[in-house]
Amino acid sequence: MASGRRISRPCRHRDPLRRLCGRRWRHHLVASGGVGKLSDIAIADDKRLALLIDLERCIGCKSCEAACKQEHGLGPAERRNRVVWLQGPEKSPSLSFLPVMCQHCERPACLRVCPLSPKAIDKNPLTGVVVVDEQRCTGCGECVLSCPYDAMGFDPVGHHAVKCDLCEARRAEGRATACAEVCPGLAIQLGQRGSLLAQSERDGRTPKSHDAYMLGPAMIYLERTKDTRRHDDQMTVPKISRPRISQQLPSNDDTASPYGMPRDQRTTDRVETGICNICFNACSLKYHLRGNRLFGISGNLDDPVLGGRICSKSQMMLQQYNDPRRLSH
Repeated sequence: MASGRRISRPCRHRDPLRRLCGRRWRHHLVASGGVGKLSDIAIADDKRLALLIDLERCIGCKSCEAACKQEHGLGPAERRNRVVWLQGPEKSPSLSFLPVMCQHCERPACLRVCPLSPKAIDKNPLTGVVVVDEQRCTGCGECVLSCPYDAMGFDPVGHHAVKCDLCEARRAEGRATACAEVCPGLAIQLGQRGSLLAQSERDGRTPKSHDAYMLGPAMIYLERTKDTRRHDDQMTVPKISRPRISQQLPSNDDTASPYGMPRDQRTTDRVETGICNICFNACSLKYHLRGNRLFGISGNLDDPVLGGRICSKSQMMLQQYNDPRRLSH
């Protein structure tokens, strides 16, 4: 410690959600800002917004990732959420899936470590939603490192932090978050935390305890049933050998628009109903266009069977349609 070096230790939690902390635990308890600040103000559960994640229903399809990417026009290296695939022991092979997004903590570590004044991270005193002011953020990365849940992303092109804001623009229109609206397994719900907890109790479901860092996360994860969680304490993140990639930072030209475009440049003037032709299910879609250019693909909320739930592949067709190398004749 005398040399000023940070000490890192492996996280030994048996719970997969807690083991994701990696080496990030070192920041949150020593984060600057002290106590008694706005970030420490308790918000009643009947007003605090949260997502309820039913781990029993999550199928690991990553449709929530694709929806978030499209909703916020994220570039090739940005993320606001992710679905972690966990594998069981070799002799008893099994898979488990864990959606990870900002936990909108009662005492956010990210807000505390932000060195700016006024800070580039703010916590809404009414809803508890924690947001990043991307225009103010200097890209120091301290908030990304401080999050023990590894829930924050970084835009290497715009040089600023990015994170889930529970789809602020959609909520202003009275809509659910993009991830909740599209999830094929009905595994994600948006609502007041108190109401979601009461609903879980009525359904006989047990919320998972994942507040190992005393930050008061708002997100609720429902335990799986006993039969499906028998290997939970042995689940690990699989090691994947990845090809070497260029050290050059990605640019918005590395992927087809409208990814990487600001929201005001992705406005549309009409919606056409159609289907997805990737597989035999032919799920109903809505294509959002401006002129003859496609800016969005979403599920058809009027579909009596699917109700707007679609997979990630149909959403990622947006790249196919806008790719300049696409054969059009």
